[in-house]
Amino acid sequence: MSLDHRLLWHQCVHFGRVLLPMADRQEFGRARRHDTLRAWDIQITEGEYLLEVFAALAAQVAAVEVASSAASVAKLASLPLSAVADVATGKQEFELLVGVPDAPVDARDEQGLALLRLYAYSGGKYSRQLFRLSRELRSILLDLATHEQRPARTCGDLLRQAAEDDLHP
Repeated sequence: MSLDHRLLWHQCVHFGRVLLPMADRQEFGRARRHDTLRAWDIQITEGEYLLEVFAALAAQVAAVEVASSAASVAKLASLPLSAVADVATGKQEFELLVGVPDAPVDARDEQGLALLRLYAYSGGKYSRQLFRLSRELRSILLDLATHEQRPARTCGDLLRQAAEDDLHP
């Protein structure tokens, strides 16, 4: 894996981690998500780990697809949130897992990836849970994309706003 691809993955992991805190700033964001996860019989911590890693994987795949060659952190910054939302619901879990680096960013990243793999390869109810989580992720991304009446809001916009607001996952 190239250095550029590793840097992209690190940025995508960061994107996944600030996504939920940014969504929680909207009215009923966290409460609605927690109610939804409980209704689906998914533990909140587990569901949020899965949403984080799902967002990171979708952002990485979207950045690579947009670049159609070498992916870069700059590609992620200019990527519309809606493009990440499209990948989240348009790709199977195993398609998202193809580009995962050999060395996770940290233990939290490793745990989230392991959990996603477990769900992806277990089938049955877990496949249904991943389908539901992909729809939830899409909803979160599209809500954030249109939050400021700017439909072309990008991943970079979200990351800059999180940094300005000093949001640390």
